[in-house]
Amino acid sequence: MSEEERYRVNLLFQEVVRNYEYYCNLNGESHNFEELPLVDKEVLKTCYPLFRSKNHDETQPYIESFTSGTTGIPFKCIRTKREQIQLSLMISRKHAKWGLPVKHRSIVLSNRVSIYPDQYNCYIEQINRINPHRIQGRFSDLLELSKRVNHNFTCPALVCIQNWGESIQPNHIEQIERAFQAPLYNYYGIEEIYGIAYSDKDRMLVIDQESVYVEIVNPDTHKVVREGELGEIVVTSFFMKSVPYIRYRTGDLGAVTYDRKNNRKILHLLAGRKNSILFKNRTINASIFRYLDRFLYELSVGVDLRYQLVQNSYTSFLLLLTVTGNIQTNELEKRLGPMFDSWLGEKVEVKVQQVSELIKNSYNGKTEPFICQINREDY
Repeated sequence: MSEEERYRVNLLFQEVVRNYEYYCNLNGESHNFEELPLVDKEVLKTCYPLFRSKNHDETQPYIESFTSGTTGIPFKCIRTKREQIQLSLMISRKHAKWGLPVKHRSIVLSNRVSIYPDQYNCYIEQINRINPHRIQGRFSDLLELSKRVNHNFTCPALVCIQNWGESIQPNHIEQIERAFQAPLYNYYGIEEIYGIAYSDKDRMLVIDQESVYVEIVNPDTHKVVREGELGEIVVTSFFMKSVPYIRYRTGDLGAVTYDRKNNRKILHLLAGRKNSILFKNRTINASIFRYLDRFLYELSVGVDLRYQLVQNSYTSFLLLLTVTGNIQTNELEKRLGPMFDSWLGEKVEVKVQQVSELIKNSYNGKTEPFICQINREDY
């Protein structure tokens, strides 16, 4: 933590222990920012009145929005008009760095576009008609749209393609950029506080340190890990005061490194979430996703391949692959079986199936890299 960050988070610490009952009730248990407890959606929902400022005005109108529902029932977020403006301004500044004009035209792909494939052609017609500066959508939908663009496609005003809400699979970046003749930028954020990190021209996800403070913690011990070490992403917003998001657990996995040459922090996202894989009576190290990503990335060099891992039971996994041409699923199973046994520390069954489409989340339309079919209420 830099001196400037320490100064800002300590100011925030002093503010929340004075003005928010949840933190006032800690009774001296926390003496500085690092000792504040981690919170998540469940804590906020259960103790919601305690997270309202003592000075909040009930008559003031609030803007409501909802999370995507990836982890279950969508969570209601509230913010004041001033907070909404602040957050929107921060996003606009990042857009300006991408080269987008202040008044830019955008086409945003529906989260449900894959359900009605004919809509892809409708979007191509819109692009030709509107000549947008930006095309935004889920990575899987942007990839599908790029496959339907003909070789003489032109969109003179197009500045960038923006992914949001899904993990980018590196072997498909070039395909999207070649089809649209524009760079693909990534964005990581959550509905509760908007932007956390934005990709720059060298495709690194740079943390917006003016808006947020990001920590990486061990999901089991809640201790902050060392630089570059994998863990759960925990974020603190400097702007949100109607409901404070202090040391807020996102459930996403990643690591943070410090680019000392350019004085910036880089966020490295990992596919999957902290509790994605379930085993009875123990937790699973999330690094399995890093190993699997690496294995499949090497396998997919020069091939149009995407994957999705489905856990059907505590010891049974199904790897779904969309790939051009045919693959030897039996041979792949023989290679993956011992790898999974080693990664998980237990004998498991791994099956591989070639499919035309991956499974989309019924709540939000995302193509998640991992799906768990085990009933979590029974876990």
